[in-house]
Amino acid sequence: MANDSTENRLNVRLTEKQKAAFHKVLKIAVYKELHRKNKISTEQLSKLIKMQNG
Repeated sequence: MANDSTENRLNVRLTEKQKAAFHKVLKIAVYKELHRKNKISTEQLSKLIKMQNG
């Protein structure tokens, strides 16, 4: 593979607990973006976040 100076790679190792936490935060961020774009209602956003938080 050629070395492209504009490309940076980082090898990150996460525990299973860290992976789960990352995915949870990522999902909530997606839900908030959908709400911001008026694709889901405030009530739907609230329910989705509650589902992620258990």
